[in-house]
Amino acid sequence: MKRTTYLAALACILFSPKAGAQLSLTGEIRPRTELYSGNNSRLAQPGDDAGLATQQRSRLYFTYKDTTGLKIVFSPQVIHFWGQLPQAYDLTSSGGIQPSFSVFEAYAEYQATDWYTLKVGR
Repeated sequence: MKRTTYLAALACILFSPKAGAQLSLTGEIRPRTELYSGNNSRLAQPGDDAGLATQQRSRLYFTYKDTTGLKIVFSPQVIHFWGQLPQAYDLTSSGGIQPSFSVFEAYAEYQATDWYTLKVGR
């Protein structure tokens, strides 16, 4: 019930005919490859094999701005290591796969004046 109420309120704000608003959607994919060889570790033994792993962060940025000074940002992200997960899987399931879906950024900002801004969120 709460979710339906929040979605209806958000739809009313986003699709208000008087609001000169802008909704943008951007994204980024950040792969990072590392060679794990046990450098500077007391646990590493001579002759241990090195490991190579690529981690990828994928983010979407939903940004809503209007002329009244309201800005809403929501950015979910998925973090995983290449080869760790199957190509098709459910992000919210608990069937043996650790979900890697999280919220990177979510906030609402209202600029009341040039000197005062109210920002709430994460």
